Amino acid sequence: MLSMRRSAQLGLVVSCLILFFALSVLAVQARQNYLPGTLPPAELGAAFHLRGPDGSSVASQQFRGRTTVLYFTSLRCPVTQEYNQRMSELARRYAGNAEVAFVAIECADASAGDVTRDAHAAGRTFPTALDPSGGVARAYGVRVTPTLVILDPAGMVRYHGAFDDDRNAAQAQQQYCDEAIRYVLRGRQPTVSSTQAFGCRINGTPK
Repeated sequence: MLSMRRSAQLGLVVSCLILFFALSVLAVQARQNYLPGTLPPAELGAAFHLRGPDGSSVASQQFRGRTTVLYFTSLRCPVTQEYNQRMSELARRYAGNAEVAFVAIECADASAGDVTRDAHAAGRTFPTALDPSGGVARAYGVRVTPTLVILDPAGMVRYHGAFDDDRNAAQAQQQYCDEAIRYVLRGRQPTVSSTQAFGCRINGTPK
């Protein structure tokens, strides 16, 4: 009886060792698929299909193949209003680059007319999608506006967080969003890939 028990224990140990070895081999193979400094595996961004204030379709699939900047915004958030100009200026800087796309995702439950007027006042020239239920925001783990999410051409999340490191533009020292875009365009993982966004809580999201 004791011999059978020892045999079972030995078999379990051997099985665990085999499993560990197999997982180690798979891990090494996964690392070999990515050259040093290039983009490692990341979480696939949630697919979405929303409507713009003019009724047009705004879907994640439209931007696949480009570095895509999702700007989660709210026309009722004073912090977001302070960042609108910075965001529009950044988008204009990349306007001539076909490899980069910007999309504003409006999280406030507002009329199409109000959203259109807000986008115009902000100088926004890129598409705006309506997400009044906050479904897309929740899918991306966005709890406050403004929050930036940057996807690589394959739709993988490469940055999630704040636009920069200070609400006062004159005092901002780290341009997280701009730096992340430049890294992804070079096929590299951003040095800073996640920061704490600050602003106004989206209704229905947990604290």
